[in-house]
Amino acid sequence: MTNYRIKKVTDGYSTRYYPQGKKFGFLWWYNIFEDEYRDGYYPSFEEAQTALCNWLKYPVVEYLSVDCGEN
Repeated sequence: MTNYRIKKVTDGYSTRYYPQGKKFGFLWWYNIFEDEYRDGYYPSFEEAQTALCNWLKYPVVEYLSVDCGEN
């Protein structure tokens, strides 16, 4: 299970919004859209929310254990 949030960072120059996720069992939040070319921020809350909602629409694969019982 993953929790999601949008982190707002305001400094003396700008405000940035970072869509973040936190996997069950991990202690830290991570920027979902961060990679080697981009730090994953959006200039407005609405853009960050739209990106996060669109990203969550994609299929998510889960592996479920099966218990067939005794035969």
